[in-house]
Amino acid sequence: MHVKRCGLVVAFVMLVLFLLTPVVIAEEKTAPAMEPWWPSRYGPDDTLGTLNEITPQKIAEAAMLVKKGKVIELGTEYSAESPGFPPRFWQTQALAHKVIKPLGENKFVWLEEQFEGCPGVGTQIDVPSHVGVEYAPGDIRFYNGAKLEDVLDTNKALVKKYGIESMPPVITRGVLVDMESYKGRRLEAGEVITVSDIEGFLKQHKLELRPGDALLINTGWMYWYKEDPKKFISGEPGIGKEVVPWMYEKRIAFIGTDQWSTEVVPMEDPDEAWPVHCETIAKRGFTWGQDLVLDGLAKDCAEDGVYEFMFVFTFPKITGTTQGIGNPVAIK
Repeated sequence: MHVKRCGLVVAFVMLVLFLLTPVVIAEEKTAPAMEPWWPSRYGPDDTLGTLNEITPQKIAEAAMLVKKGKVIELGTEYSAESPGFPPRFWQTQALAHKVIKPLGENKFVWLEEQFEGCPGVGTQIDVPSHVGVEYAPGDIRFYNGAKLEDVLDTNKALVKKYGIESMPPVITRGVLVDMESYKGRRLEAGEVITVSDIEGFLKQHKLELRPGDALLINTGWMYWYKEDPKKFISGEPGIGKEVVPWMYEKRIAFIGTDQWSTEVVPMEDPDEAWPVHCETIAKRGFTWGQDLVLDGLAKDCAEDGVYEFMFVFTFPKITGTTQGIGNPVAIK
């Protein structure tokens, strides 16, 4: 009797839970978990985000910064040894054609290559399709409120909105903020770069950021890219969340760093996952670059005292991708 009564009680409780569950789920689906971040300040149909700040006039002004014709390359090589956030990889293979039996009387042979991997290995550029946020349960949104189904073509396994092929090259005034020289050492993993840090460097060198600028931040972390790849990818110094609205208010067009995710790792709040990515790319439409090789540029700027230059980042238009490879340059 006791067993039977317990069974009835359990059955009743399960029935109540079953009946209540749809109500809870419906409530969760109709109540947004956060405030919408759209429409963009660049308009509800905009697809370029902060790159809108780079105008023809801005490019012409950047060209005026070229005084010596000196080109400083800021890109890495791409190889199987390049560290990347798992499961990213890079693999290149050379193909030898007709080496065993050359063609024609002139004995023609040729070499070419094939490669596979992820643009997120080595120097990279990320565009607004790269990051989304779950605005409400089951409702993933990207820049300007675009829904997941608007951005991702699941049949082709390609992005169809905000792809790298639709983005213009980045050509603008670049400003280097050298945190390594400012602090007198390489920054450590988990070390947060603050607004105060950036403003302190700018004040020290009598610099100001202007709308449309590319802000490049040297931390010294790229030293570990080849010296200790495991250490390089295990964490990093980077900007904190407070820097994002500050950059947006200043109408910065692009941010580039000498580490692999721009933001600090481990993150400031252990309960959050990649919050700077969410605030910059998804909510404000930033385009940014990572794994930039900035030590040579930092040395040159320290020698001549000039921390502004023409910055150029072009990239292949690989259809349907959220990231790109390239060899950005600073021209002084």
